[in-house]
Amino acid sequence: MIYALGGGTGHWTRAISLARQAAKHGIATRILTNSSTRPPLASEPEKVRDKVTSLIRLDPKIDIIQIPAIFDREKIMEISRRELSTCQAQDVLIVDSFPCGIAGELRETLGDISAQKVFIHRDLKPEYIHWGKLEDFVRHYDLVISPGETGALEHFVHARTSPWLVCDADELVPRAIARKVFGVDENSQLPLIAVSGCGTSDESLEMAKFALNLHGEFGSSCHVRLTSLEERAVREAGEIGVSLWPLLAVLPAVDLLVGAGGYHTVYESRLTQTPFFAMARDRLYDRQSHRLRSTERAANHDDLTRKIGNFLVKFIGTKTELPQPYTNGASKAFEIIAGTQIGSLKERRPV
Repeated sequence: MIYALGGGTGHWTRAISLARQAAKHGIATRILTNSSTRPPLASEPEKVRDKVTSLIRLDPKIDIIQIPAIFDREKIMEISRRELSTCQAQDVLIVDSFPCGIAGELRETLGDISAQKVFIHRDLKPEYIHWGKLEDFVRHYDLVISPGETGALEHFVHARTSPWLVCDADELVPRAIARKVFGVDENSQLPLIAVSGCGTSDESLEMAKFALNLHGEFGSSCHVRLTSLEERAVREAGEIGVSLWPLLAVLPAVDLLVGAGGYHTVYESRLTQTPFFAMARDRLYDRQSHRLRSTERAANHDDLTRKIGNFLVKFIGTKTELPQPYTNGASKAFEIIAGTQIGSLKERRPV
């Protein structure tokens, strides 16, 4: 059994990326998250699943425990501690990004957990690391893995992989079929611009309104779609709103992706060779501006609109086939976790 612990959408997406690899080997996973969104589950009623078009099937071995996002810190800690108390010595506890847990519950309880302990270290703000005294706490983990990007705790990393993706390359939907998922006529030669409404609820709603503005300004020369797991944003976008998961599966249909600088949006666009523009969102822990390249980054909505307009002027319709196969770092990470004698790592210096 693997226990994966994480907070926001990016955390559970990385957790599912690893869990899907584990399920191929018959290993069950429990994912604990307090994100306001999550993918549809096979066990849910049809009326629930119909709200989101699910493009991949989650194996029944993957169990997602969702702590309501409205719960306060004390309630989150109570639920998290209760779930983690069931960890056994033969299990693996995997903590994504925040070594002290979703609400700091691991500061007092990590030492009491008998399972092997793995920390996934993506880039975090140095200020947060200093404030949380994470340098000292990360030492309690048996294995530290970097999922495709470096960070301030790099000197603790035992193993590195390429970015973790929820879909392997052979799961991407062919372009013609993927465009139908977006409701684009198969005979249309116009480019498809997908605006990703992710992050906070307000940011998703903001991007829905931005997508509507794009549709009004450029609708005669392209197809614009807002894609989001936030129901309010999809309703705001009206006929150009779609709710599907994971977006990665249908990126072969997308000629330009517009969004923010979150982990998955950035690496999914790059690994599928999908042109991409984004505004860096301010986060307490994540450094989106640090992750984005200068060619991808837009300063504000006006700058984003200008870049999109320039893209459409130069568009020549070159994206016609599936992208070149990529390496899914989640597969390598599972091999490392499953094949490493974790206990012996305490005796050697991280590389």
